[in-house]
Amino acid sequence: MPLKNKSLTIFLLLILSVFIISLAPFLGATKISLKELYSDKTINYIFFNLRIPRVLTGFFAGIIFSLSGLIFQTLFRNPLVSPFTLGISSGASSGIFIALKLGITGIFLSVFSLSQLFAITFSILTIYIVYFIARKRGEIELKTALLAGISLNFLFSSLILILHFLSTPEESFEYFKWIFGSVETSGYNSVIFFIIISMLLILLSLFFSKEFDLFSLSEEIAVSKGVNVKQLKTIFFFFTSIIIAFTVSFTGPIAFVGLIVPHMAKSFGGKTHKELIIYSSLLGGIIIVLSDALSRIAVAPAEIPIGIITTLFGVPFMIYLIYRKN
Repeated sequence: MPLKNKSLTIFLLLILSVFIISLAPFLGATKISLKELYSDKTINYIFFNLRIPRVLTGFFAGIIFSLSGLIFQTLFRNPLVSPFTLGISSGASSGIFIALKLGITGIFLSVFSLSQLFAITFSILTIYIVYFIARKRGEIELKTALLAGISLNFLFSSLILILHFLSTPEESFEYFKWIFGSVETSGYNSVIFFIIISMLLILLSLFFSKEFDLFSLSEEIAVSKGVNVKQLKTIFFFFTSIIIAFTVSFTGPIAFVGLIVPHMAKSFGGKTHKELIIYSSLLGGIIIVLSDALSRIAVAPAEIPIGIITTLFGVPFMIYLIYRKN
């Protein structure tokens, strides 16, 4: 694809992102007009303190999920790997459910709830267990890490089923409300947090984009070209996993975004990782914001969990990609 077309693609995705971010806060169970926005104090509060933070949280969470999916698919050289393959999501889910069972509530540092801290703790514990199992001669054996992550997924799923069996209807409702995902928030503390960690992930990924290009060919080629493969795997295994752990603690495990978006980026003509990083980031943000807007208006005044929306669109798209490759 000519450079001009690639630049045009990025420009169009940026314009589409700005348009969707600008439009989405007006959509919901109650549609907001410009006239109401500046004449009604309640509407003004909802728009600037609930709707806009929710849209921005969704956009930057979408960046994190999609870019993390691209990184993991590159590291593991497996197109079916997602940010949750290593058991991070199941670990977070277990932490949330345990916090609900113990009745733990409260806010930490005006950003995290104590239940979110449980989710983060269990996710990070999962990461270190996978690393401990997969560590060989001071280096991560990625195939072993993948198998360990899948095994821990099953282990935590069993723990969740036990907790669910022992829970009250109210606890089960709160848990399932979280497990299907949400970008609902109030105020801008979480927005600032998501902006910071998503920008860090983008900048670090772009810095190592050439190394990713070589690594995706083979480890041997990357080593022969001077790439420190051990460093590359260690940095992105831990950094990406920890960022996903923090993100999932806020949003829940929003399904299919991290799996599907990197394939969409490639279908847009992305060849090098520099292009794929930009395409994946913008597409991920757009998809989350659109899915969240649809979840608010499809059965208004009720809301469909965003994870259901992303799954409904993600599964057919994945089947289409598989069919097209065959």
